[in-house]
Amino acid sequence: MAEEADLELESFGFDEHDHAHHHHHHHGHHHHHDGMETSPMGVWLSAMGCSLLVSMASLICLVLLPVIFFQGKPSKAMVDALAVFGAGAMLGDSFLHQLPHAFGGGHSHSHDHEGHDHAQEHAHAHSLKDLSVGLSILFGIVLFFIVEKIVRYVEDNSQNGAHSMGHGHHHHHKRHDSSDKAKLNHQKSDGDGSLHESEATIRKRSSSGSTKATDGEPANSENHPAPDKALSSDVSSTSNSNLVFGYLNLFSDGVHNFTDGMALGSAFLLQGSVGGWSRTLFLLAHELPQEVGDFGILVRSGFSVSKALFFNFLSALVALAGTALALSLGKDPGHSSLIEGFTAGGFIYIAVAGVLPQMNDQKTTLKSSVVQLISLAMGMLVALGISLVE
Repeated sequence: MAEEADLELESFGFDEHDHAHHHHHHHGHHHHHDGMETSPMGVWLSAMGCSLLVSMASLICLVLLPVIFFQGKPSKAMVDALAVFGAGAMLGDSFLHQLPHAFGGGHSHSHDHEGHDHAQEHAHAHSLKDLSVGLSILFGIVLFFIVEKIVRYVEDNSQNGAHSMGHGHHHHHKRHDSSDKAKLNHQKSDGDGSLHESEATIRKRSSSGSTKATDGEPANSENHPAPDKALSSDVSSTSNSNLVFGYLNLFSDGVHNFTDGMALGSAFLLQGSVGGWSRTLFLLAHELPQEVGDFGILVRSGFSVSKALFFNFLSALVALAGTALALSLGKDPGHSSLIEGFTAGGFIYIAVAGVLPQMNDQKTTLKSSVVQLISLAMGMLVALGISLVE
């Protein structure tokens, strides 16, 4: 009887262990089986449809157009506030969402091992996995810096060529102005009629020269042509400088949307329709403020309102490619961590080197400073709230 009891206990213990192991195994793959309940075509249609829905979040900026425009033109104060809000959302998303995910992804894999192997793998993860994520962040910052340098170099060379031609043209007009002044001085003794005629001639020539000034800036009087030319050059250079950060923002946002698309596709693939739809709602809450900020950054960089809406929507559509890739190949957490780190580096660079310095290039007032600080804090708080909810 004792042996029978022992056998029963051993059998019960074995069965319990086997049941627990089976339950653990089943629990680990439960979502996967739920995701496979629908047909592959159904998963593709649901995932791609939700990805398109998230991409449509960029069109929320259409609702803001009546608020942005003031007397037929975009309000500078409102555009600046949106741009700073976008910078805050970028920094918050980088430090509170993407980087914790990137570093956490490498750390979570080390806990899948036990005993001595666990300790070795844990140390190995900190020396390689976390280091690779940090390197991807630095790579994103350096790459954006290189791209900006290349664009500025090309623009400076093209401007120098234009300035050399304009410089010779300027001396040509200067000689005309000198001859006009001599003619004016010579004709002073002829009476008031000749004086007015000479002044009208000079004014006409000065007006014709002003129409060739860059960016439609009116030329100054003939006594001070050089400062106006320098001012026009500075305005053009500043506009081109801002435009660079607009394009960098589009590229970085496209990479970000690609990773969001991958996450959405993986949710439908591994967690079924319930997990996919919950991920869709989270991405909508995440993208709405992000797209508003991106729109403000593009307009502040020099894009027209229509172009900002169009390119922002094109950047959002990149999520479809990420969703398709995730459904085709599945999600690789390691590569996802590297992409998230790279995107965070790009966001940090755009916010710190692009948007925020632009706010200091203009006249600083107490009202504008308070509005910009509130916008920056709101962008960060939105990112914090989304990270806490997730």
